[in-house]
Amino acid sequence: MEKFLNVVRSNNMVQAVLCIAFGLFLMIYPSITVQGIIMLFGVALALMGAAGLLSYFRQRSVRYRDSGTLMAAVFYVIIAIIAFVFPKVIAGFFSVVLGVVLILLAIVNVVGSTIAKLADDVVYTWAGPEIAVATTKGYTTQVAVMDMLAVYLARRLGRLDDAQNKELVDAILQFPSLIQRSIDLNPNLPALAEKYHSHNDVFFIGRNLDYAASMEGSLKLKEISYLHSEAYAAGELKHGTIALIEKGRPVVALACYETLFDKMMSNIKEVKARGAQVLAVVLEGNRQIFAEADDVIFVPRTKEIFNTLPEIVPLQLFAYYVAKANGCAIDKPKNLAKSVTVE
Repeated sequence: MEKFLNVVRSNNMVQAVLCIAFGLFLMIYPSITVQGIIMLFGVALALMGAAGLLSYFRQRSVRYRDSGTLMAAVFYVIIAIIAFVFPKVIAGFFSVVLGVVLILLAIVNVVGSTIAKLADDVVYTWAGPEIAVATTKGYTTQVAVMDMLAVYLARRLGRLDDAQNKELVDAILQFPSLIQRSIDLNPNLPALAEKYHSHNDVFFIGRNLDYAASMEGSLKLKEISYLHSEAYAAGELKHGTIALIEKGRPVVALACYETLFDKMMSNIKEVKARGAQVLAVVLEGNRQIFAEADDVIFVPRTKEIFNTLPEIVPLQLFAYYVAKANGCAIDKPKNLAKSVTVE
């Protein structure tokens, strides 16, 4: 015990050990927030303060007690308390001093959620309470907020002029009507669900922004209908994924990103040649797709960078009708919980 205390009394040794431990922790958990780092720093200071106090009071004779050790220990403890109580203030201070932005921004719906508490700043989507476990409007409102944030940052950074900014803002203001239009364009979704609900496996493919939307569409389908569903980047089909295509296999092909439409059509032809049933998702007015697709879902036209929002709504509805056709508990799917408490 005495040897341990002798080591503890050496501030240099304690600091060295804590620095090494701190570095190892950051290597293991690189995604820790700025506030988390500050609070971890507070723990280290608290340990150093505790070691100093222990060292001070271990001296039985007041005569041999070092007042400097006591002052240093108290100082460490005070700084540790400040780090625990005001992590956001300290994070803001360091961001100004270092000249860098050290802020974690959360985009969430529920006020007071765990993410909202951990983040430095929060943008609430205000989507309202969602009863279903598998989120739908929570997802679409988050996408809308991120689109708005991207336009705002681009304007602040001088990437957009007044005309471009107005054009994008006007497109964002049309989101509600676009979503309604997505629903109105596809009254055949229940019939499509009846056609495809009996399959055990469904693949989603897309390029660029369409791939991002395909992942959400695939997730919704597997969450509430219990069908095995996977999303793949269409440009990587030839790297192994196409080996999974069999006769009669449903493939949902998203082709709304018209910059890459010709390449997407080539991918659709590839899966069709191997016997797949293709349910295509294209922009309103597209007639080329009828040459290859078995069934078509239409999406209203908007700025290309905003395609994912109106594109995902019919896919969410398709998942709903498939789950309904399979007799699944849509609002409360098995093995899922609205609040995730474990990693």
